[in-house]
Amino acid sequence: MLDLLSRLTQSLGSRDDDAREDLRMASRIPGVVSIGDVARASGLTPKALRLYDELDLLRPVEVDPHTGYRWYAVEQLADARLVAALRRAGVGL
Repeated sequence: MLDLLSRLTQSLGSRDDDAREDLRMASRIPGVVSIGDVARASGLTPKALRLYDELDLLRPVEVDPHTGYRWYAVEQLADARLVAALRRAGVGL
């Protein structure tokens, strides 16, 4: 499973819609993507996404209680992209 996720994550660099669909199907929860995938798709860093979680700005739909790994709903990609665009425009928190 990790090998499949790794290969799919690498293919997201090309923003291939088919790879994203495969990733959604391979994730442990349907319709959920990893913090790394959200970071790549939005232009935010994982560190920024963790900060936005702490600030209640962009909360993941699930946080693994053992690893702390964050999972986001596919629909949250639009919000993440909006936050990235606002940051580029100089809008502060």
